[in-house]
Amino acid sequence: MPAAALRRDIEIHLKLADDFVHQVRTARDMPALRRLIDAFANELGFRHYAIIHHDDLRHDRPGLINLQNYPPVWADHFIQKRLYLEDPVVHASLRTNAAFSWSEVSDLISLTSRHREILSGGAREGLDRGITVPCFVPGEPTGSCTLAAPRRGLAIERYLSIAELVGAFSFQSARRLVSGNALMLPRLRKLTQRQRDCLVLAGQGKSSWDIAVLLGISPNTVARHFDAIREVYGLKTRTQLVVAALLDGQISMLELLPRQ
Repeated sequence: MPAAALRRDIEIHLKLADDFVHQVRTARDMPALRRLIDAFANELGFRHYAIIHHDDLRHDRPGLINLQNYPPVWADHFIQKRLYLEDPVVHASLRTNAAFSWSEVSDLISLTSRHREILSGGAREGLDRGITVPCFVPGEPTGSCTLAAPRRGLAIERYLSIAELVGAFSFQSARRLVSGNALMLPRLRKLTQRQRDCLVLAGQGKSSWDIAVLLGISPNTVARHFDAIREVYGLKTRTQLVVAALLDGQISMLELLPRQ
């Protein structure tokens, strides 16, 4: 497409994006939001979209966002295999605060063989190119808004600003709707203060004995706290629990810095 025509095309879509934001902020329910996103993604030239929390979507839990039209085979595989834990696009979204093209994933993270396997699996289902907008609210699971499978020849890198605008407000609207028209979502998981304390100290490299001494409790009590946290997350090792709590917003990176 000639440069002048491309500029006109982007200007038109920026106006459409502005109109979209006004509509999406007042969407009354998820079906209405889905229709708006469907129409805009198609107008922009993308066949698929996904607005999701990076969490276990195998079960429909209050507060979780899973709004997407990915090919059913891939969507089911992604959810049932919990690929959000390994997906390179998800991992890349944790390394930036702005929209990025999937061609930039290797610039944001070091791709492993498993990452490449997942990318190849998506590509076989037509999900070979896309734009992802990271969406993160402290205290909630991380999430993202993705536009994927653009029409042939679409220079998607020129649409990053439009995707940023559309993605941020789409995710915000989805949060509002899944929480009953409130922007403050209920916590999907709840850890006690003592459980948080144990996780933070474990994240600082403290042993069970250290944690017991620092908190003034017995090592057996520390062990019981970690058993309870394992029940919450369905994970085994303390490293996995710390990472899960970080992604879940239960603890923060600042808390893991050793106190001076």
